[in-house]
Amino acid sequence: MLLMLAEAAINVGAVYLAGTVRFLDIHFQVQSYTGESLWLFPRALLYALVMLATMTAFGLYGSELHQKDREYQVRFLASFPAVAVVLAFVYYAVPESTLARGIMALGLLFSFLFTASARALFFRIVGHDALKRRVLVIGSGSRAAEVEALLTRLGSNAGFNLVGFVQCGDGEPYPDKSKLLGDCKALRALVEQHRVDEIVVGVRDRRNGHLSMSELLECKLEGISIVDLPTFFERESGHVQLKSLNPSWMIYSMGFGRSGFQQILKRVFDVWVSGAMLIATLPVMLFATLAIWLETGRPILYRQKRVGECGEVFEILKFRSMRADAEKDGVARWA
Repeated sequence: MLLMLAEAAINVGAVYLAGTVRFLDIHFQVQSYTGESLWLFPRALLYALVMLATMTAFGLYGSELHQKDREYQVRFLASFPAVAVVLAFVYYAVPESTLARGIMALGLLFSFLFTASARALFFRIVGHDALKRRVLVIGSGSRAAEVEALLTRLGSNAGFNLVGFVQCGDGEPYPDKSKLLGDCKALRALVEQHRVDEIVVGVRDRRNGHLSMSELLECKLEGISIVDLPTFFERESGHVQLKSLNPSWMIYSMGFGRSGFQQILKRVFDVWVSGAMLIATLPVMLFATLAIWLETGRPILYRQKRVGECGEVFEILKFRSMRADAEKDGVARWA
């Protein structure tokens, strides 16, 4: 959220800087197609919202991406041409919000330069060890060892440092015994010694008598965060690791909730982009309709049922790619 707010301010500032460079006047006004004179701020705000929505759709605010990853770099570079396309459709639909072409081009250039610089600085600061949580894992078996694999996968983009493991009678210890700090009976002493901020419970059977509830409770009362392994994985990676799930987690989990702002932002972006793509691909769809009709006639569209959020069933429409009676014998055939 902090990065998103910072980039919103950067994008608004980029439009003002573009106007200053273009007209050498920081108080300039932009003439709309209707002849009315509007201050730049509403247009700069719209530009920033489109930029944030597009970058959100490209997954550039996800915790699982690292700045040095090729996937992140490709998404970041591709998001700016996508912003230009979305802005073009927005300006076509709402001419009064249009920015001059020179200002928009310069704004995109400045947004790219400043956003890239801000993200490099942000990841450098956030990646500093002093700002990361110090995590201690209870358990030394294969389930607990997956925390280290997650840390390796996230790299410096991880929001935690792994202090080590505490053996808790869960079978063979993790092969790297150098990270095995001791037994869970001395949990509180280990927490104080290693300045632990969070404890991850990585043992599957917590009722085997080895895990001391009184030790955990004392740590909890001292302000140490305590989470189970599935919750930890979901928070740090943005995914649910199915093989580490317990039945109790499925019952008590908060689910995959989004904030109201994220839901509104995603919905607005989905409607705008789908509408823009519908308009842009309309000639192709008309051609496909004609081709299907000339070859095999009606029906042109094929209906399929899908299950959406909260189990709601809805229908999707697709261009028919097979004969209408292709599956009359009950055997599924893939087009």
